[in-house]
Amino acid sequence: MKIELTGFGGIAPKKHPKFLTQHEAQAAANCELLSGAIEGWRALKFTSQLAKAGDIKTIYRMDDGTWLHWTEEVNVVRGPITTDTLERTYFTGTDQPRVTSNTLADIGGSNEYPESSYKLGLPIPAGAPVATLSGTHTSPSSTAYVYTFVTGWGEESPPSAISNTVSADFATGTVDITNMDFPVPSPDYNITTYRLYRIATGSSTAEYLFVDDVVVNNSSPQFSDSVLNADLGEVLPSTDWYAPPTDMVGLTGMANGMMAGFVGNTIYFSEPYFPHAWPTKYSLNIDHPIIGLESFGNSLVVLTQGYPYVITGVHPSAMSMSVHSELQPCINARGTVKLMDGVVYRSPDGLYYIGSAGAHLLTRDHYSRNVWRDLNPESGQAGTYDGRYIGFFDFTEKGIIFGPKDTKESKLRELDFLGTSAYSDTNGDQLFLSIQDSVTLITSIYEFNAGTGRLTFTWRSKLLTSGRNTKITAAKIKGDYGVTLTPEELQDLLDEQAAIIAINDALIAAGDLQGAINSYAINERAINDDILLTIPQVPENTSFIARYFVDAVMVHEIEVVNDKPLRLPRVEGSDHYIEVVGKYAIYEIILGSSIKDLSL
Repeated sequence: MKIELTGFGGIAPKKHPKFLTQHEAQAAANCELLSGAIEGWRALKFTSQLAKAGDIKTIYRMDDGTWLHWTEEVNVVRGPITTDTLERTYFTGTDQPRVTSNTLADIGGSNEYPESSYKLGLPIPAGAPVATLSGTHTSPSSTAYVYTFVTGWGEESPPSAISNTVSADFATGTVDITNMDFPVPSPDYNITTYRLYRIATGSSTAEYLFVDDVVVNNSSPQFSDSVLNADLGEVLPSTDWYAPPTDMVGLTGMANGMMAGFVGNTIYFSEPYFPHAWPTKYSLNIDHPIIGLESFGNSLVVLTQGYPYVITGVHPSAMSMSVHSELQPCINARGTVKLMDGVVYRSPDGLYYIGSAGAHLLTRDHYSRNVWRDLNPESGQAGTYDGRYIGFFDFTEKGIIFGPKDTKESKLRELDFLGTSAYSDTNGDQLFLSIQDSVTLITSIYEFNAGTGRLTFTWRSKLLTSGRNTKITAAKIKGDYGVTLTPEELQDLLDEQAAIIAINDALIAAGDLQGAINSYAINERAINDDILLTIPQVPENTSFIARYFVDAVMVHEIEVVNDKPLRLPRVEGSDHYIEVVGKYAIYEIILGSSIKDLSL
């Protein structure tokens, strides 16, 4: 008897191990499988150490490499103006909706980025201005005033209440404006200017036209208006530019400069290209409590505790809404990603897709409902990498990789580590993960599939024989033995070593490495342990570990250093399988009843 295993695939937990195909596996942790060989993904590449303590649930990278990070579940959206040199970045999920920038985020001091931010949106001025005539008004006509707040970034609030009406002739007299709010609201709003508008004297319309700006300073504001009607500026644009609700969450960027968020069952939309302005007239109500939002194209997918909705349009004043026909509630907003011109999220049945290609359960062939629920999919974060869904599950401390466009038998495989948060850089097709050290509890950022060397994989075959007693006594593993680094890989390793050494030097200079005896409680540190980061080393010659199982009992384990035949114990049983552990490629595994069978 001879069994040849090649063209290695991933897992299908829905199936009993007896009914897997010859290519499918019972376990496939850290396996790349893109070439048909078993090979570990490239190692995680250290990028940065984070300053905040606790479980990091959200990370976001600014253009200069600064890592914003939170212990809360935060939604982060880059501003819609592509030429914005401030790199204004908007987020919800903390105390209220906020905005930071490349200067505010790293304003100096703590490294707990973002170090500073402003509240998103602006309050309505509390009081109406007071208009008082001054001088002689020869041919007066009636007018009235309003004013707004303006930030240092040019954002504008809704207008104040209307002033008293006066009859003025600006060719011969002036109008003094007082009673504008002083002091202005909290510095958290970045208000720097009062902006004054009035109705043109003699006008039959109620349009308020720009008069002038009054700079906020340390004294009560006042302005003497002598601007002629012909010199008035633009019409007041911000009549309904209200701040978003303070409890709005789920911030999501959309096409055409729009953003969306939600509170309860209500969805809110920003004014296009004005992320601080959230007119209530654009809000939409749906029938089910909202869990999360994600967009693709001109559509917004609304994930709820019941049916999902799709809202489509190019402007928030003209959005159409449809409800999906299949009951597929979302059970974890953090597990939602953009993928395949659509949205992939976690439902009670598995990974569900809604997008340009329709709607369907992606993992129908891979997970039964019960097997999926065993992962505790309500927990954990997700990201994307090279067209694949990368998801983690907090309570199992594992992850999955699901590639919808991978070969049928290689779509699903596992990761044997936990990323507490994920950031997908779609421009560079990069995935960054935050991983907490189980001993020091310090969290660092690593780039997936970018380091030197390979992750250690574990691949376990299907049940190879069944229904009768059989003996398998020989094996051969063909693979890459004696792999060395390319010059480019070696340089990457040296760069990573230098970055980690610099961090360790800073820790040493700071003093306490948390390694002294009697300095910390029992079980906080292992013997001889400290908070220094491990420096990656040049990989040694390649070998593999092979484990042979008969009727679910491991009967043999051996280190394999070449592709010469191996002798296995003569153990009879009905169910046999082999498990291999390594880093570099295995092309073929051959099993036989004898050494002779291996060469047939």
